[in-house]
Amino acid sequence: MRNFRLAGAGLALILAGLMPTVQATSPLVAPGDYQFRNDLRILQDAGVLQGPFSIWPVSLSQVYDGLASLEEEQRAALSPSERSALGRVQRRLSVQRAEGWSAQLGVRGGSEPQLLRSFEDTPRGEQEATLGASWTGGSFAGELKLTQVRDDPAEDQDFRLDGTWVGAVKGNWMFAAGLIDRYWGPGWQSGLIISNNARPRPGLTIRRMRSTPFATPWLSWLGPWQFTFFLEQLESDRPVDKPFFTGARFAFLPFESLEIGLSRSAQFGGGDSDVGLDTIANVVSGQSTDTNPLVGSASGINQLAGLDGRWNLPYLPMAIYGEFIGEDEQGIGPAEFLSQGGVELWGGFGESGHAWRLIVEYADTSAGLLEEGEGNSDNFGVAYNNNSFPVGYRFRNRVLGHSAESDALLTSGRLLVSFSNGTFVNLAAMSGELNRTAINNARGRGAANTLTLFNEDVEQAELSVEHLFRFGRIKAAVGQTRRTPRGGDEDSETFGWVGFDRHF
Repeated sequence: MRNFRLAGAGLALILAGLMPTVQATSPLVAPGDYQFRNDLRILQDAGVLQGPFSIWPVSLSQVYDGLASLEEEQRAALSPSERSALGRVQRRLSVQRAEGWSAQLGVRGGSEPQLLRSFEDTPRGEQEATLGASWTGGSFAGELKLTQVRDDPAEDQDFRLDGTWVGAVKGNWMFAAGLIDRYWGPGWQSGLIISNNARPRPGLTIRRMRSTPFATPWLSWLGPWQFTFFLEQLESDRPVDKPFFTGARFAFLPFESLEIGLSRSAQFGGGDSDVGLDTIANVVSGQSTDTNPLVGSASGINQLAGLDGRWNLPYLPMAIYGEFIGEDEQGIGPAEFLSQGGVELWGGFGESGHAWRLIVEYADTSAGLLEEGEGNSDNFGVAYNNNSFPVGYRFRNRVLGHSAESDALLTSGRLLVSFSNGTFVNLAAMSGELNRTAINNARGRGAANTLTLFNEDVEQAELSVEHLFRFGRIKAAVGQTRRTPRGGDEDSETFGWVGFDRHF
């Protein structure tokens, strides 16, 4: 049977190679494409686009508005690397905003997936095959994706509809239903409150499509802004089954060089609990009811909230950013903060317009930043955990926030290089400490850690290279992870994969 599947995949690849390559037809771009994200930042930092671009998926209507207002004098003033980024984004817009149907075919295979995931869309299993179709027409759009995944270490669900959604646009707002992947914040390695570390969940989404400023003088100072809201439901295979998961994010640019984001998320309901007006009022007002000492009581609300920002420094090709997320609520404000921050440097080389970006990022996923006792054991076991939800802030054995999981320290460095011939290189290295003090289920908060049961030092290095050919895109990656439990021996594991995808 397996030989038939392989033969069928091979035939599909041959047929796909006979057709011209285009991009998917969709008004939204899901997280996972470092090159496209880097191109957006290049153009934003050059003053071509206004952003904000810290809410993924990104609306292409927002990108189109910025490019439509680009004057010839501005275009002529761009550097070669900025013009190359502009060309790549324009080519994507020319087909992705077009009305009609498109189809997708993709296969990926390799070793067991890497331990520490990032913004990059990497395989979740040792073998993956995807068939998809998307459609955009008038006020409606949608995508259908069917993926078969083999040997996923996190779970055993083989067939998945991740990335499938349908939506309608009314004015400047989209209303959508489906399994939409999300990523919030300025971090390049991962996000503290919402990342694409876990698989997308079924739910409803409301989002703004264009980032035009408020017309009223009372709010126009906020500048370009974006907003999204979602209501999702988590899986049934957990102690408190099918809880609701909701979140909202507002991002704005009061100055061209400064982007600010405000985020909130909450778990509530599930199991045999009743979700009434009181529960909804507590979620909206930020009141947490997690005061029951019994784990799994399904009577509480698990809330996270915080802010982030990115500042493009004047006169320098450099930006700094930070994110601070409170794990618990005190009154109506967040407390017990998780934190991360980073520095970006960028530039170009060569007359043909090659571009590079260097990112150094540090994350601390232990709660209690700026509080008395910061860094001691009293702050451990809090992040991404909650009395009322024994599995915590997780979906299908992966945390919804930072990929390093709770109580981690992680420093990462990443170099992104876009060559004008279509080749893109992503080189990264990470070093840190996972699951400090290894306190799983030791504090009565339903503490958990999906990466490791032990306190470990970890190092990971990875290199991925992709190139867009006429017949499709080929991407290959290789890396190594070293893990050393406290008092134990070092364990090294090499990972790698090769993938092909085509849109036609």
